[in-house]
Amino acid sequence: MIKNSIPILEPVWGQKLMVVLNNWINQHYILTKLIPFTADIFVFTYPVYLLGLYFWGINKRSTYYKEAALYIFFSSASAVAVNLVIQFFGQKARPDTAILNKSHLLLPHIPTDSFPSDHAAVSAAIAMSTMLRGIKNKDPFFI
Repeated sequence: MIKNSIPILEPVWGQKLMVVLNNWINQHYILTKLIPFTADIFVFTYPVYLLGLYFWGINKRSTYYKEAALYIFFSSASAVAVNLVIQFFGQKARPDTAILNKSHLLLPHIPTDSFPSDHAAVSAAIAMSTMLRGIKNKDPFFI
């Protein structure tokens, strides 16, 4: 954290909502197992998809799919870089700081800044770059 970073505060209603949702979800066994899995599955499986797309291009001896994989990869890498710059200048604690009993925290994580969300930025970059690639090349595979 830098000395001149801008603090961004979680609104009180947001803290209350986090507590209510966390408590409600912790009452349902299926949700406590399903939500952490679904929160990370997309971010961790998409690199496998991009590798598959890249190797598909190698297999087909086509630069089209290799370029698409690299285009999507560098779009998401750029989103992470922009996020890191924003996180460098802005400081926002995670909303779960309002939860007093950390043993019942739905998604335990390392204590890092939460704004902007790396998961959301990468997911949006992947979705947008994939869609734009499909629109540009009129390829329904990417739309």
